[in-house]
Amino acid sequence: MVVAATAAVEETVVAVAATRFRRIALAIFCGVGVALAAAQDPQKPVQTPVPPPVQDPQRPVFRAGVDVVRVDVYPRRRNRVVEGLTAADFQLTEDGVAQTIETFEYIPIDMSRDVEPLDPRSASEAQRMAADPRNRVFVFYLDTYEITMEGAYRAREPLLHFLQGSMGPRDLFAWMTPKHSPEFLEFTRMTQDLATALTFGTSWGQKDTPVTDPEELKIQACAPPGPGGGPNGLLTLWRTHEMERDLKELIIRLGALRQERKNLVILGERWQNTIGDPFRRAPAPAPSTPAFAQAGLPVTQGGRGSFVPPANPMADAMRLCNQVRQYVQGNRIFDSAQNLIDLARRNNVALYFIPLAPASLFNFSMAQGFALDTDGRSIVSNDIAASLDEVLEHQTGFYMLGYKSTAGEAGRKARDVRVKTTKSGVDLNVRRLYDPPPPEFLAARNDPPPPVVRTDVEKALDRLPPVRDDDEVVMRAISRSDTAIVTTEIAPRVASQEPWATGARVVVTLRDDAGTAVASAESAFAAGARSVRVYITAAGVPKAARARAEVIHASGATLANSVPIEAAAAEPIGTPVFYRAGSLPRMPFVPAALLSFGRTERVRIEWPVAGVLTEPAVRLLNAASEPRPTEAVASVVDGTPSAFLRADLRLLSLAPGEYVVEASGTVDGKPARHLIAIRVTR
Repeated sequence: MVVAATAAVEETVVAVAATRFRRIALAIFCGVGVALAAAQDPQKPVQTPVPPPVQDPQRPVFRAGVDVVRVDVYPRRRNRVVEGLTAADFQLTEDGVAQTIETFEYIPIDMSRDVEPLDPRSASEAQRMAADPRNRVFVFYLDTYEITMEGAYRAREPLLHFLQGSMGPRDLFAWMTPKHSPEFLEFTRMTQDLATALTFGTSWGQKDTPVTDPEELKIQACAPPGPGGGPNGLLTLWRTHEMERDLKELIIRLGALRQERKNLVILGERWQNTIGDPFRRAPAPAPSTPAFAQAGLPVTQGGRGSFVPPANPMADAMRLCNQVRQYVQGNRIFDSAQNLIDLARRNNVALYFIPLAPASLFNFSMAQGFALDTDGRSIVSNDIAASLDEVLEHQTGFYMLGYKSTAGEAGRKARDVRVKTTKSGVDLNVRRLYDPPPPEFLAARNDPPPPVVRTDVEKALDRLPPVRDDDEVVMRAISRSDTAIVTTEIAPRVASQEPWATGARVVVTLRDDAGTAVASAESAFAAGARSVRVYITAAGVPKAARARAEVIHASGATLANSVPIEAAAAEPIGTPVFYRAGSLPRMPFVPAALLSFGRTERVRIEWPVAGVLTEPAVRLLNAASEPRPTEAVASVVDGTPSAFLRADLRLLSLAPGEYVVEASGTVDGKPARHLIAIRVTR
């Protein structure tokens, strides 16, 4: 029974450790089990499989397999990146052995406001973009345990303004606090979730606020509270342990994202002074002898007794406290500060430190050592906005060097990588360590499992654009031969507001991959209307990659959005356009860009047909490819330049969710089929 009681307490400790109010999001990291397994030993090099970079057909491609080691080099002269260098200007060694530079490329960071920002539309697309070395990635870790209310207040507006207006058009960021899990990082360019977390209605700076978390209150009860009801010594140790675990998991997951540099920006006030060294373990407060004596238990190591303890809430609480003490003292994340530096180097993560309410502007802190040793920066300033801008200015371009290691791929020992330049007066920031992939990773690569076969219905659902609450204008752009069809729709929450209810004009511009305008057209919203469709026919349409729409009111107010153009394949039943209408028959159909429809709306879909269509049929399928009962009327309509298949659907019988509309028939005597997904709301 003693063993059972102790096991119950240990389970309680684990439950407290695991209960951290994890943010529910779609995980963007896959297949990092090997890296996480290696991470259990801080002294053991962390082996991280690297996903291949995204290949953009319109840009030079850095072609390198996993057997090619990629080294990003930042040569600076007077704090500016030196351009115009060649492969002959660099000398590269691994463990002192000269290596041949086989691939070489300069990658500038485009900060132009004229370039359309690329917003990921899904978690998988965000992962692909983050794996591309041409896109800078930043993770902002808000160390809320060591942020004061003053720091939280001062940082909110500069941080949101920086993310919304200062980052480059291809930069991605993610953010987390100790209450979130690194497992569910989500790279994005949208700030509404962060803005909600930083709202003035909640105190996210917890350094000088009373403890309110229900799980932390159990630990807070183990000893007298700190000043002002703040955390006691045991809870402070607990929070430090959680922070260190976060940093370790973050660095490992960023290392698994790609070989090239990643940036971890730590915002908090524990790093500025060496007095608050998080790696120096102060003794945990001793257990209270009178409390154990009152409970009828002997005071022994770990709170274990030689007899069965009586049922006593006080005894259970004190046993929990003792278990927490043992946990924070015995489960060391980093044995020393050097462990953190080595981990960051192996995973090519640059550490940046920004105190939000600096007690001193003298930067002689442990943060400065971490930053210098990982090619980051420790920035201490009263101007938080300028500090954030300095993080961006530290990386304005870099060179990508690739070599095949003369020592081969397999191995367990991290290898020392050094790069020198023949140019005088140039300082180099460079990846310093290379972790060869472990044997199990090489075996998995050489004998990969069979790919998961997804059904056509599942693939159609994957292509359904997500609904973004912050969108004021929704767009859908497709191209057919030399014609672009761009539908622009004002979001329902905006359409009824002034001044948009009185009408506006819309200017649509098509741009190629370089951001150059190749065609444009103009139309207008009638008073009370919320959507318009523009057809653009021009020689430059086939080169167009993105469409941008600006909705301009006579008062000067403007709404804008930009989306990629979907190139419609030359299929017998092609990519359709959508219309929506109210439930009453007299209500007209209007163009629809947002593929989300209320159950009371009517939906019209028109597919172009390349040939003579017979036996037309339209049905609605769920994710399991099962037909769902709905009212659908299909007809073939003559049109210009060709006929099209029209389907009118009523959605009243459907539950809210995502569905696939299947259009089928026989075109010129051959079976034809097209699938497209829609979303049904209440």
